[in-house]
Amino acid sequence: MLDLTDINNRLRKWREKRNIIMFHQKKGLLANITEEITEYLRADNNHDKINALCDISIYILNSFVINEVEKREIEVFPYNFFMSIYTSKLATKSSCELLIGYIIAEFETLQYKYIPCMHETITEIESRVGHYDDKLKKWVKETQYENVYIPNYERFANKKGKNHKKIIASEKKD
Repeated sequence: MLDLTDINNRLRKWREKRNIIMFHQKKGLLANITEEITEYLRADNNHDKINALCDISIYILNSFVINEVEKREIEVFPYNFFMSIYTSKLATKSSCELLIGYIIAEFETLQYKYIPCMHETITEIESRVGHYDDKLKKWVKETQYENVYIPNYERFANKKGKNHKKIIASEKKD
């Protein structure tokens, strides 16, 4: 079991500071996760893949309080992951726990540590300026502001073993 308490606490504080209500996040969950899966599929480096997986986790954890989760193996990630989303419609906490379990397994495949990478992504979103868009059901970042923290996922790559895939950090695309 992986303990997500610290991550949940940071996200709760982030939501409170921005007056974001969990219930509203649930309404846009499917659309927002679909957007992030598209980013994952288009990613041409591990940095962008890890970022998309963390963003999916954040959308889920901003919609459901999930304190512990088990890694779940899935074949042909992300295609079966995507099918799992549409089958469950993200309607229940248990379906979202399963999805985070799949994400954790994908982190292991990519040879990165899930919890530290999640903290990196939360530091990034905490540094952003923006507003909540009620129509999109998500926090929309204002891209004209500089000084946004850029996650350094490479620090959390498992460099042991010969199969480690080196990150080629892309330039900021936003």
